[in-house]
Amino acid sequence: MKSRSFLAVVLGSLARLRRPRPSPRKCLPPLRYFLDIYEPLSYRECAAHFEASTPFMNIAVGDILNPGFFPTCVDSLTLLRVTKVEHILWEHPVTPKFPDKEPAHTVMVYTEATPFYPKGTFPPTTTPHP
Repeated sequence: MKSRSFLAVVLGSLARLRRPRPSPRKCLPPLRYFLDIYEPLSYRECAAHFEASTPFMNIAVGDILNPGFFPTCVDSLTLLRVTKVEHILWEHPVTPKFPDKEPAHTVMVYTEATPFYPKGTFPPTTTPHP
């Protein structure tokens, strides 16, 4: 009987541990992501709606959003300050591809209007420091 060295036994055990295991995620339908940005001081009027197959960037209270690039932009001289962020996990309605409901993640962003001041200008209530 041929004896194996201690190192060969350890390496063989490590190789078995590193075997890829099937991911349970492969059996699930893809997660859908939605981002809803609401009009200033509104909890009902959506200013922009986006949908993606990958997560959106993190948005936090105090962040500034420029609605000038939203599909339904009306006023490009107003910025939006984030006042509240809400996450909702839900099941998206049935589609032919996946007969069961798809998991979905919606981020709802509530805002307030903030005046836009071009670079080098100041709001009327402040003065530059020397």
